[in-house]
Parts: sequence; C-alpha cells; structure tokens
Amino acid sequence: MNGFWNPRSANSRSDRTTKLNVLPKEVTLAVTQQVFAFGGVLAAENIFAQFRLASDDPGRPKVSSLAISLAGYGATVGLMQAQNEAVELAALAIGVATSVYVLAMSVNRIAATKGDPTSWPGPKSWPVLMSLGASSVTLAFIQSFSQLS
Repeated sequence: MNGFWNPRSANSRSDRTTKLNVLPKEVTLAVTQQVFAFGGVLAAENIFAQFRLASDDPGRPKVSSLAISLAGYGATVGLMQAQNEAVELAALAIGVATSVYVLAMSVNRIAATKGDPTSWPGPKSWPVLMSLGASSVTLAFIQSFSQLS
C-alpha cells in the first residue's frame, strides 16, 4: 500500500494526542498527607498556645492567621485533585505562598517571644518547630513543580 494515503498514519488526526502534564497520583497523595499532618500539628499548637499564653503576650498566635493558613492549605489540597495542569500549577503556587506565610508567622512569633532560661525546652521551641514544619511543606510543594514538566 505504498503511495496510498493511510488514515492511520502518523500524520492522521486520530493518532495525534496531547500529553497532559498532571501530577502523578502518588505525588498528590504524598503532598496531601504532608499538608494534612502539618496542618493538624499547626492547628493543635495554635489552639494550645491560645490557652497557654496570656492575651497580651506578643508571641501568642492570632486565630485569623491560623484560619488563613488552614484555608490556604485546604484550597491547595482541593485544587491538587483537579488533574489539570493549570489548576495544579495554581494549587502548588498557593501552597508555596501559604507555607511561606506560615514560615513568616512563625519567625515573627520567635522574634516576639521572650526567652526563659529556666524553662525547658523554652517558650520559643514550638514556633521554631512550626517554622521547620513550614519549611518542609514548602519544599514538598517546590519539588512537586518538577513533576508537572
């Protein structure tokens, strides 16, 4: 059949497919698990600090900051399930922005909290741990960007 037009040839419309660059389900699951774990710890620590620290303590976290953080993480996880490259890209960007916000919030708490040499592990330990957790989740989001290409 050389010389005849073959409708199933490489140039035919039926053979042209568009490769969708979406996050693999394993990546989505791993990042979702990390976000849920960190979000739970973040919420628990913030709620615990509300009861532990005086209302005028400069190192006390704000409930509004916690709400913004959890909403950002919730939006990120929800959008990551879309299986659409543009939506997942936006989700990862929101996730990075949220994690950087949590990191900045934690660093501000570290700076505002007064140290107490008689207390172990010290009043700054929880904000430090939250900043490390935010850094870890930020890295998970950043590494996920490479899975879209």
